Amino acid sequence: MQVFARQGDLIIQHTTIEATEKLTPGADILLAGGSSGHPHTLQGACKYKRNNDGSTLLRLDATRTLEHGRADGHKSVMMPPGDYEIRQLRVRMGGGDSNVED
Repeated sequence: MQVFARQGDLIIQHTTIEATEKLTPGADILLAGGSSGHPHTLQGACKYKRNNDGSTLLRLDATRTLEHGRADGHKSVMMPPGDYEIRQLRVRMGGGDSNVED
């Protein structure tokens, strides 16, 4: 998959979502931030699916903005229509993998 953008601890990649995937309609979707307290929210309507591995599939029918929840946080990311996979960046350490905190 091609990396589209990064916002803090999130990696945004272009992908192709299969027609058989069941996507849920939603709006203002929280994509991460539970552990660090720094939320990343996709503003506006989309279709999405949260995967067991912690990633989220997104289908956007219009341009949407990914906003960081802190005033001094990361720059907003404009996401044009298309399919995306959002993952939290992970780092390998001696005891295994762990999420990068933003």
